[in-house]
Amino acid sequence: MTFFLTLLIFIFIIGFLIFSHELGHFIAAKSAGLLVEEFALGFPPNIFSKKIGETKYSINLIPFGGYVKIYGEDPDEDSTKNERSFYCQKPIVKAKVLIAGVFANILVAAFIFYIVLSFSGFKWNVFLPFDYNFIFGKQSQVPLIVTVLENSPAEESGLKEGEMVLSVNGLSVSTREDFVKYVNIDKEKVVLALRDVRSKEEREVEIIPKEEDGTYFIGVLLSNVTEIKYESFNKVFSGFLHAVNMTHLSFYSLAKLTYTSIGEKTVEPFRDSTAGVVGIFAITHIVMKEGIIELLNMAALISIGLAVVNILPIPALDGGRLVFVIYEAVSRRKTSPNFERNLNLAGFAFLILLIITITYNDIIRFGGLIKGMF
Repeated sequence: MTFFLTLLIFIFIIGFLIFSHELGHFIAAKSAGLLVEEFALGFPPNIFSKKIGETKYSINLIPFGGYVKIYGEDPDEDSTKNERSFYCQKPIVKAKVLIAGVFANILVAAFIFYIVLSFSGFKWNVFLPFDYNFIFGKQSQVPLIVTVLENSPAEESGLKEGEMVLSVNGLSVSTREDFVKYVNIDKEKVVLALRDVRSKEEREVEIIPKEEDGTYFIGVLLSNVTEIKYESFNKVFSGFLHAVNMTHLSFYSLAKLTYTSIGEKTVEPFRDSTAGVVGIFAITHIVMKEGIIELLNMAALISIGLAVVNILPIPALDGGRLVFVIYEAVSRRKTSPNFERNLNLAGFAFLILLIITITYNDIIRFGGLIKGMF
């Protein structure tokens, strides 16, 4: 039952986000007067199709994808002469159609983020393994309890993993070093103000530290977590501002992974930091236990991920096609239809190989978790 419920929610989230992406392309193409041949959700085999006007609307069996078929997007001899084909449009029109899907995913994420932030006091927490400054919002650091040691004062007092330490005896803390310093100032009794990362509930706990070699400790391992807070007027636009923050963070992280992989001459950083269909399915199962708000947050982050991946300059993706458009705008010459088609086919083959590799890695990482759902 758990497996099928997770699968149902997973398919709904992925299907909705892909539908939103393709709807962006569809609306942009229709508004520009292009001939849209098909609007499909999922990949063949076909389950249902209906032609309305000049466009066929399809629902296909494989739910992890979708497409809008615009006449002349993969040009042939006829489409290069038809004024309603994608090939014959000005570069600015082509760019708008290609970017529309990415923009739609960012808009969807912005709407979802607004809901998520409104339930969390317009605050958001994230663990960052590198130094990074967000574009929007007030940024600060807060220590997070990642481990509670056995038979320690922390365990006896009921401290839990996943709680942020807001203050020690009324003194605000922003780093692990602050925490250790303040605990050793008031040795006899420590009052911690805590906030649960998942439930956002706040509470106070009294703890009597233990002394060891002249140092007082309570028995927790901490990690610094970055907190973003949207205040005053920014709350009105917080969903969009947060979507921009997450998009920028995604590009920054991607660049960081690329730099690390090249420097270390290994793909391990990418392998350990990416997830495909199987990985996202497993993560959906984990996040479901945290409640609807965390599930919405995950959906918004996936939407940002779709936008970022699609705009990368890889042939067959929106970003790869955009490269041809930029070349056309700068050089005032169109690329050869055969060259463009063959390069997109090569890009598609590369993407298939990449998906297979990521899926294999996901099975290795999450296979045990998925098996446990049955």
